[in-house]
Amino acid sequence: MNTPDLIFSFGMIGIFTSMILYIAFGQITVKKLRKNPETRDSLGVQFASGWDILNIAQALALPKFITKKLGKSPISFLYVSTDLLEKTQTP
Repeated sequence: MNTPDLIFSFGMIGIFTSMILYIAFGQITVKKLRKNPETRDSLGVQFASGWDILNIAQALALPKFITKKLGKSPISFLYVSTDLLEKTQTP
């Protein structure tokens, strides 16, 4: 096995692992938010099935000043309310 094949195989293993973790995040975390009546309607716009998983991951990954700026903009309906996510977090 030469070096490019080895690099490719490690890359594919990384991609496969990230896909499994993405599905686990969606099924565990976002499923609880979808069932909660407070957060159900504030998960952002869902362009395709599962898009709310990306919206929530983006809200958790972006810095607070950016999410507050997005929340005050006219297109705030596209994004998840980070204040609501912080309220629903369990200690």
